[in-house]
Amino acid sequence: MLCVGLSACALVPDYERPSLDLPADEQASANLAADQRAAMVQWWQQFEDPVLTRMIDTALASNLDIALQAARIQQARAQLGLSRAQFYPTLSGQVEASRAKASLEANPAIRASGQSRYSSSYSVAATLDYELNLFSALAGHEAAEAQLLAAAYTHDAIRLSVVGDIVANYMSLRAVQREIRITRGTIETRAEDLELAKKRYQFGAIDQLTLLQTQAILANARAQLPQLLEQESLLESSLALLVGKSPRAIMSEAEIEPAPLQEITLPEELPVLLPSTLVNRRPDIRAAEATLAASNANVGVARAQYFPTLNLTAMIGSAATSIGSLFESAAEAASVGGAIGAPILSFGRIQANIEAAKAQREQAIIMYRQAVRNAFADVRDALVGVDVTAERVRTTRNQVEDYEATLRLARERYNAGSTDLRDVLDAQRQLFSAELQLSQAIRDRFVATANLFKALGGGWSDDIEMLPTDIDVGLPDDAAAATAMEAADD
Repeated sequence: MLCVGLSACALVPDYERPSLDLPADEQASANLAADQRAAMVQWWQQFEDPVLTRMIDTALASNLDIALQAARIQQARAQLGLSRAQFYPTLSGQVEASRAKASLEANPAIRASGQSRYSSSYSVAATLDYELNLFSALAGHEAAEAQLLAAAYTHDAIRLSVVGDIVANYMSLRAVQREIRITRGTIETRAEDLELAKKRYQFGAIDQLTLLQTQAILANARAQLPQLLEQESLLESSLALLVGKSPRAIMSEAEIEPAPLQEITLPEELPVLLPSTLVNRRPDIRAAEATLAASNANVGVARAQYFPTLNLTAMIGSAATSIGSLFESAAEAASVGGAIGAPILSFGRIQANIEAAKAQREQAIIMYRQAVRNAFADVRDALVGVDVTAERVRTTRNQVEDYEATLRLARERYNAGSTDLRDVLDAQRQLFSAELQLSQAIRDRFVATANLFKALGGGWSDDIEMLPTDIDVGLPDDAAAATAMEAADD
């Protein structure tokens, strides 16, 4: 049996992580990696916004996408239990009773002897069945373990995606609310300017063109407010859906409690890119690798069809023609048997299944490599986004300050009679546009920061809930030592 077990294990090709051309870990160190992992867990709390934190906590418990993947983990766990059960026999019990009436034409001896045409039989038995394809069972068990890991890693990937979407939508909502406040303040100021302009027009201090320009700039601000209010409502609905609120709550309680965008804090230190750590810890990459390991094990499952299947049966019980004598010693009955079956000629069916399993493994390799490439593209885009948005916030804030100074100077000169109202209106228009751009730049700065945490796999930890503690499919922890997977011998 030991030799058979070793032969079965040899059916599954040794798993080796595909080779990856990763950037060098120029700043890599054990302490840095440990500090980075600590900062990445619940990274959204670094924004120091209690409303955002409560929403994410609620979403992690109520979001339906996360709950759906959690159910898939339970399914994968059940499949793993089923694969383990293949190593054990089945014990069943049965009780039978029958009553038969014989044909006198077919049995003339019964008529001649005067025997009764009726007969009864009763039996009680326990049956032990053991059907074992050890080769397929071992490979299938390894594949089931990898599939459970893939489901768990996918759960974390969905969890990370939901958190990232909540942060992005929340920051967008706060930015829109800030734009609404700016727009309403601008409308109020421009309405006062219009009333003053009307009085000056009546006294001939300004011409009709200036009055119409004052009305137009007020109308422009009023026209932007409905669109901003619509954006606010849409973002609130998106957040309500992400958080996992019920249809009733979405319709009646979609509004998010207010909080100024300026009070949200950017993390003081952003995570550092460690290429090998990214490959080992980003959940979508780990899910792709676990799927690859499962595909690798399925090659062994397909090969196992060439090997014999062992069937053992045993029965012990009693059989009698009357219930009263069913448990007498003379009614005892027992049997035991075994059989070994193996394919002789399959006309290429088994080999075709092996080739299909190998093709699926090649697809999994490609998907794994694609996941790694997409991950590094996400990180690169996020790093660029952080730098670009930081510069955009700085320049836009300077622009707002310049336009505020321009407006103050234009009003002073207008009040002194050294310029006309058009310069004031032009300065108001430019300041309003710059203030909206600053709000959008701050939003993009927060979203870029969140995207960086998300791209680096933030929020994922080693403590994967609902996983058994004894699962090990041999996934390597060191990406630097990865080598290319080669097709095993037929």
